[in-house]
Amino acid sequence: MTLRLELGDPNNVPVVALDWSPTVVALQIGVGLPGAQGVQGDTGDTGDIGPTGLTGTTGATGPEGVTGLTGPQGSVGPAGADSTIPGPIGVTGVAGATGAAGATGAAGATGSTGAVGAAGSVGPAGLTWRATWDVAVAYFIDDAVGLSGSSYYAVSTSTGIDPSSDDGTHWQPLAVRGATGSTGPTGSTGSTGATGPSGSQGIQGVDGPTGATGSAGATGSQGIQGTTGLTGSTGAAGAAGDTGPTGAAGAAGATGGIGPTGAAGATGAAGAAGATGATGGIGPTGATGATGAAGAAGATGATGAAGANAVAPTVFHTATQPGALAIGDIWIDTSGVY
Repeated sequence: MTLRLELGDPNNVPVVALDWSPTVVALQIGVGLPGAQGVQGDTGDTGDIGPTGLTGTTGATGPEGVTGLTGPQGSVGPAGADSTIPGPIGVTGVAGATGAAGATGAAGATGSTGAVGAAGSVGPAGLTWRATWDVAVAYFIDDAVGLSGSSYYAVSTSTGIDPSSDDGTHWQPLAVRGATGSTGPTGSTGSTGATGPSGSQGIQGVDGPTGATGSAGATGSQGIQGTTGLTGSTGAAGAAGDTGPTGAAGAAGATGGIGPTGAAGATGAAGAAGATGATGGIGPTGATGATGAAGAAGATGATGAAGANAVAPTVFHTATQPGALAIGDIWIDTSGVY
């Protein structure tokens, strides 16, 4: 039997192996290979608080600190108690200025009634007030009238004499109207009065004439594009309408391009000889052929009539047909559409 016990750190641990058998007991100590890193264990519980340590010795006295800043001025202390010893008499001060006049005193009590005085002399006769002067009224001595804010009294009998323009022969001024005084200052604005009760409903007014039509307003800005509405359901098919009248013949369409060459058809039966066609345009000059063998000299033919001057053809290489082609001109279509 073999019992193997491993002790120590996982890295280069000493291995203690104990072999046990009926005949052999051996102790082997060796260094094994490092084992794989084990899974980290759970954090252990917090241990109990240890006992308080002994009090340390008192440290040496530190150096003296820097002098602090001067503190703020303290508040004024309470007044001291009055002295019981009288102080010296001070120097007489300068006389003060005369004070303002005092307020008026209260009215004194009413005095006793005095003795009755002696009778005075008889005064002049009084005036008779005749109201506003009238040009048609006769006035007598001591009549008094008013005119344009002034008053006058008569010193002689008169009729129709204006007191304001008299020379003093008939009228004397009693009280002359004073000059118009200057405008006084504007008074302060009074407070707003309470709102009065609402008046009763007035009768319906007559309709006014129709006003002139106003000018057209400026066109408003384009509104925001609305969302597309839902597609409606397809309506039922309507009944077939009557056949309409035949329309006018449309204008002739443009000539189509040359179509592609069709496949060669079967050879038809020989048709009847057609009429001789018009002389075609002169074709392009072909490539020069190989020089043939010299033929036998033919007989001299009859002299033909003099022909017209031949004109070389004009060749057009364009994608569209030229505007006007003369007889004998050649157009080569380069559009690629056939």
